[in-house]
Amino acid sequence: MSKLLVLFCTLCLSLSTHAADLMLRIHNQTLLNLQAIYVSPSNSGTWQDNLLAENQVIKPNTTLTFTLKNYTTPFVDVRAIDESNAFLYKYNVNARSENVDFSIEDKVTNKSRDIMQNKALEKLLNQSK
Repeated sequence: MSKLLVLFCTLCLSLSTHAADLMLRIHNQTLLNLQAIYVSPSNSGTWQDNLLAENQVIKPNTTLTFTLKNYTTPFVDVRAIDESNAFLYKYNVNARSENVDFSIEDKVTNKSRDIMQNKALEKLLNQSK
């Protein structure tokens, strides 16, 4: 009986960490071209490489689909940079069931990005005290 339990637990663990390819659809609902798209697993602290090829953009009212290779979780964070160099974010997107629709409401201006970075830095410093 204990061998069956060990086998079952091993199987469950291997299924939960199985890497899979995900399809991620990104729709640009802004008025500007999106010139960079970065994706990372939601539990990661770093962004992966730009999904767009050199000189490739996502024009307004256009959708592109990307294949995300070897993801162990369907939950991803997505960062876009538009042609004005403003950042747009979507967090904890389920790439298996959701599309990413970037709109003007998702835009973080340079000033608000600086404020967010300062707050994050302050929080880190306070945690280390």
